[in-house]
Amino acid sequence: ANVYLVRLLNKAQELDNLLCASKAHNRLGNMNVDLENFKDSLFHYLKSLDLYDMIHDDLNRAKVLINISIVYGETSNYARALLYVRQSRNAFKGS
Repeated sequence: ANVYLVRLLNKAQELDNLLCASKAHNRLGNMNVDLENFKDSLFHYLKSLDLYDMIHDDLNRAKVLINISIVYGETSNYARALLYVRQSRNAFKGS
């Protein structure tokens, strides 16, 4: 699955398709959480978040913020997890 997501990401970047690229980064983040590669998952989630910011997609931005909060929860950084939950709630209200 990783190979296909990376191909999708590369093609999306080549075509300057920010929505597709942001979704690919989010899915790569999800895959890395499943593998407990939390550093890599945060990298992809933050890339996804930046792209959703660029296209003003608050609903998907809220979803990525929840994903980030899950990573911080899994790594026992509960204060930071709560911060991202709150940011997600605010983004969701804005969508």
